[in-house]
Amino acid sequence: MLSAGLTGLGLLPAPAASAAEPPAPHAAKAGKAAKAAEATNLALNKPIEASSSTQHYFATNANDGNTHTYWEASSNPSTLTVKLGAAADLQSVVVKLNPDPAWSTRTQSIEVLGRQQSAQSLTSIKARADYTFSPSGNQNTVTIPVSGRYADVQLKIYGNSSGYAGQAAEFQVMGTPAPSPDLTLTGLSWEPAQPTESDEIKVNAAVRNTGSAAAGETTVNVSLDGTVAGSAKVAGLGAGEAATVPVTVGKRAQGAYTVSAVVDPADTIPEQDNGNNSRTAEGKLTVGQSPGPDLEVTGITSNPANPAVGAKVTFAVKVHNRGTSAVNAGSVTRLTVGGTTLSGTAPAIAAGASATVDIAGSWTATSGGATLTATADATDVVTETNEDNNVFARSVVVGRGAAVPYTEYEAEDGTYEGTLLESDAKRTFGHTNFATESSGRKSVRLNSTGQYVEFTSKSASNSIVVRNSIPDSSRGGGQEKTLSLYADGKYVQKVTLSSKHSWLYGNTDQPEGLTNTPGGDARRLFDESHALLAQTYPEGTKFRLQRDSGDDAAYYIVDLIDLEQVAPAAAKPSACTSITEYGAIPNDGIDDTAALQKAVTADQNGTIECVWIPAGQWRQEQKILTDDPQDRGDYNQVGIKDV
Repeated sequence: MLSAGLTGLGLLPAPAASAAEPPAPHAAKAGKAAKAAEATNLALNKPIEASSSTQHYFATNANDGNTHTYWEASSNPSTLTVKLGAAADLQSVVVKLNPDPAWSTRTQSIEVLGRQQSAQSLTSIKARADYTFSPSGNQNTVTIPVSGRYADVQLKIYGNSSGYAGQAAEFQVMGTPAPSPDLTLTGLSWEPAQPTESDEIKVNAAVRNTGSAAAGETTVNVSLDGTVAGSAKVAGLGAGEAATVPVTVGKRAQGAYTVSAVVDPADTIPEQDNGNNSRTAEGKLTVGQSPGPDLEVTGITSNPANPAVGAKVTFAVKVHNRGTSAVNAGSVTRLTVGGTTLSGTAPAIAAGASATVDIAGSWTATSGGATLTATADATDVVTETNEDNNVFARSVVVGRGAAVPYTEYEAEDGTYEGTLLESDAKRTFGHTNFATESSGRKSVRLNSTGQYVEFTSKSASNSIVVRNSIPDSSRGGGQEKTLSLYADGKYVQKVTLSSKHSWLYGNTDQPEGLTNTPGGDARRLFDESHALLAQTYPEGTKFRLQRDSGDDAAYYIVDLIDLEQVAPAAAKPSACTSITEYGAIPNDGIDDTAALQKAVTADQNGTIECVWIPAGQWRQEQKILTDDPQDRGDYNQVGIKDV
């Protein structure tokens, strides 16, 4: 008898049980067929889910190729289902427990079910029977002969003589892939090859069906710097056939973009391999500056800078010509604040030069925050190479409060089609009481395709922040899902939402008492996700966050939305050295800490004058350390400077 310390591991001995099910009459035929088509374990590392799990014995332990990890259900009966991804011709199902003698002999009552690729539900393919697992007899391995063509396979365990619920260290599905399509992206190119800001850009995605069966119609999405910029249909492809699919991504601002694409993004076509559906272009799409004038606002000055309530405030706007040719005098510069619209006339501005435009009239300051929005060439008299960089915004506060550059919109105050969540009078906290943690104690839940939240902007905007909640992953590591953004009824892009930085569990507010393991009360249900839009949308734009067919989280909860007119990325000062010189790569999802540390250390040692971090997404997974010249400690005594 094992000690009580092994009880939690499910290792208690079990009484002797019935022998394993004898081989089916056709087992010999299956063995002969295996010689012609060698069976492999089709379940290894495939998506797998369980009806329940106990402690940290999750479903993914059962097909990781390691018998020292295992799945254990919390109750009987229990199910363990593996999704093969495409139909396969099955020969057997193998169930293993840890062969260590500590796992004493036990019997599990198991039924095997399967789902055909075109079916919606599972059917029994091997009737319920008792199977004995013996470390000394069959090395805790049971082989169950099965046959037929299925895409999903499930173990249904009715009982376990050990006293615990269903257990499996490895769940193997032995068979051969059935003829099926396999879509791959073999290349990415674009037209024009060297575009400028005034060019409509088209990305050509080369798609091939390398599988053994025809693929139906699907789509391909093209992303620039990780954001979906365009989508197009892919016609049905026979086995071995290929097609080049043009995807329009529109005009783009000057800069270099990482181009990537994914075919069948919604996974509508069962394939032999879903891991080869995406591709990133080797080179970057580089957009050059078009010849001609290009006006942009770079600053707004108010006088007085900190007005009192009721004061008359005047403004001046700094306008820069980033183009290659001069702009004649006479263009209108417009400024809006609250319900007041003011204008000024810009002088002639040479290429590369700036001018200060005095705005006629004044605004009477009112208590609270206000957004100042300035637009160069507001009446469109100048033909510019980039018409989307004319707007600049900043905030001003009259009286008490903080100056914030964004305008906030509560989901419940907009137009929506979904479920309004409201906290109860006691604001009861619980695992599913999202309203209690919502701003204003209200939020909107989107459960099904077509549901949305819509609101009308009060100022020009080129960025969005969404405070939201989507479900945690089954193992507690979070997941990423998309929600579709529309402007005035036209699709704009997918906004990526994440639950990787929320969902802590436990019945305490002490950080050390919380865990990532799902179960019980949850803390930090919400997170904020942001997106920089490809263009500026004017005041009065109707923005809609909508759940489309490819947005497949179990639910979306939208609490609030922030809209902001984000200024253009600053230019690198000539004296600074970019972190890219030390190996940092934007938007690749790889940790850039080493490069950041090298750059900061070089600055600290006087090797470079300052550190420049260009526009992009940079991943930092460790602290950036600085030494103290006064030796008050090893690191982090003086902070980071010149960045």
